[in-house]
Amino acid sequence: MVKSGSMTESARGILVDGRPAYRADEQRGERCLSVYTELVLRSIFGFLAMILLARWVSQKWTVVAGVAVGALAALVCLNRTFRISHALVVFLTWGVLIFALQWASLYVQTLRNFVNGTPTVLVRHGRVLEKNLRKAKMTVNDMMSLLREREAFKLADVEFGVLEPDGQISVMKRSDVQPLTPKDTHLPVENERAPYVVISDGNLIPQNLANAGYERAWLWNEIRRQGARDWKDVFLAQVDSHGNVYVDLYEDENLNPPVRNPTKPLLLASLKKIQADLEGFAIETRNPGAKAMYQDTARQLQQLIEQVEPELTR
Repeated sequence: MVKSGSMTESARGILVDGRPAYRADEQRGERCLSVYTELVLRSIFGFLAMILLARWVSQKWTVVAGVAVGALAALVCLNRTFRISHALVVFLTWGVLIFALQWASLYVQTLRNFVNGTPTVLVRHGRVLEKNLRKAKMTVNDMMSLLREREAFKLADVEFGVLEPDGQISVMKRSDVQPLTPKDTHLPVENERAPYVVISDGNLIPQNLANAGYERAWLWNEIRRQGARDWKDVFLAQVDSHGNVYVDLYEDENLNPPVRNPTKPLLLASLKKIQADLEGFAIETRNPGAKAMYQDTARQLQQLIEQVEPELTR
């Protein structure tokens, strides 16, 4: 009995760093827990600081977050003293925060407006709103550069200009400076549909040919007219909604110009004849109102002809 009791006391007397072993294990676990807790708190603080910085510099927070995660990944790869377990805690924390913020911003408009920003009106009725320009932290040169990208070179032509949250600018031009369209002159125009690639690398694509509304025999005649003697001679063939066939042969020296739809020259000639007739009516009439109407319509039609002539003469 005495021997057994001494063995029990000996087992309890094992020391680590001057303390019982079980107490040392508990303290080591507490230290690890405190380290990971500190990493999580630091990650949350860094994430919030990143959001505030992104809003301050008017950058999209997802872009800044991507750069930060990339920098952290590079640090883990290059710094051998950085523990992988610590990096995993940081990555996991940021991943959860990013997902949570994206999910919450879908349902909470106030949060969405804060993290993503809201559109800012920079130009209204051709007038620059200086306060909004300063609020967006933009200079006049920055604004003019964005406007030129939208083919708006004159501020007087801009009815409405809005800086979007992604940094792009949306422009609505005044009605009197917008390009004339067939709808403005009440001219019927056939809708343009997507073209189809019907031959690729010498192989016919039956599904695309059927979707385009044509048959194999028709396509065979079209590619023969442009120099092909076999399907394998064609590197690429495309059919548009007007029946024009573009053919690219493997032997480019045998390539003929694409066959044009014969109705295009007739349409161009008809437009020019109508424009000439309107000018003649303006000269012949004695009614001032009718004369002005004929002249205005002829001028609009002339603009339309100049716009569509490059397409109709191809």
